[in-house]
Amino acid sequence: MSREGDFRDVHIPFHDYLGLVVEKVGSPSRLTLPLGENVRGAVAPIHGGVVATLIDVACAAAIGPDTYDLMTAVPVSTDLSLRMFRQPSTSPLIAEGTVVHRGSKVIAVECVVTDGAGKQVARGGGGYLLVTGFHAHAHASDTDSL
Repeated sequence: MSREGDFRDVHIPFHDYLGLVVEKVGSPSRLTLPLGENVRGAVAPIHGGVVATLIDVACAAAIGPDTYDLMTAVPVSTDLSLRMFRQPSTSPLIAEGTVVHRGSKVIAVECVVTDGAGKQVARGGGGYLLVTGFHAHAHASDTDSL
């Protein structure tokens, strides 16, 4: 199966640093994230900001390639919610995002995050707007232009 134009082909260095792996795009999406020193909080195995990123990416991946052309549009979060239940006990974290509403302008997605033992770690979701016309700026090499 060709992945040309697939969400997983977009290189985002921050996602690489975290170790995020997009296993499935479309609803439901599936992402995994190994626990390690690069995602630790001050006193916990996972930093809350990393969980927020995991939920955001899982939700965007759930929107899926059948909704938009990755070469001309990208889903951008308009709002994001997160509720943490517990710290994970085992690796990896698994995030599954499911589209719950496709409007003409906004797509709503929900996400569940579990640990390697299947225990629910967090839930969240958000609204996403498909934005076009950004590609000229997407790979700017100097930050002065941002």
